[in-house]
Amino acid sequence: LDPLLRPDPLTMAPTPWLAESWEVAAGGGSIAYRLRDDIPWHDGSAVTAADVAFSFEVYRDDPASTVANFFARMRAVEATDDRTVEVELSGNDPTWLFNASTVPILQRAQYEEYWGVRPTGERTLAGFDWRSSPPIGSGPWRIEDWNRTRVRFAAVADHPLAAPWFDSLEVVWATSRGERLDAWRGGNADMLWPVRSDELDRLGDRPARLYAADAASVMF
Repeated sequence: LDPLLRPDPLTMAPTPWLAESWEVAAGGGSIAYRLRDDIPWHDGSAVTAADVAFSFEVYRDDPASTVANFFARMRAVEATDDRTVEVELSGNDPTWLFNASTVPILQRAQYEEYWGVRPTGERTLAGFDWRSSPPIGSGPWRIEDWNRTRVRFAAVADHPLAAPWFDSLEVVWATSRGERLDAWRGGNADMLWPVRSDELDRLGDRPARLYAADAASVMF
């Protein structure tokens, strides 16, 4: 899934992603986003402003939402055309571009029927059956298969925002650092991240490339 804006990996400043531009009204009472027109969902349909409006309402109103506080000042959200989204806020929110604008955007068509079966105030996406309707995203990786222990992705080679670095990707759950180190030493993992300095002597003699990357450690 892609967000409207993506935090710069080092500075955390919001940068264009699904939204090619945005404009904050004087006083911060509203914000308008203009979407790119070249991002499709993995089923071939276009990402539209209606998807953004739906996603924002779900994040605000779903009792199971873990980011509802990001949207506490959102009074209304409207797709004024296929590429324009307008958000009305109850007051200036200095965190809006950093928090609410960087959540993943959901495909409205996949979830709106399930969302709408309950009355307002009780609507939730909790319990949605992804086995019968596999997750549809917009990013450079498409879900191929998954179970309780791993997710397998296929590359979207011509993604206009972020070309994948690999042909395929599989993420396997490991609940402890020891498990991750064992998987690396045994050749069952091609990437080990993060690696603490006190773990370097436990990596064994498997040939590898070590990256020391400048990055923000937390969003705050």
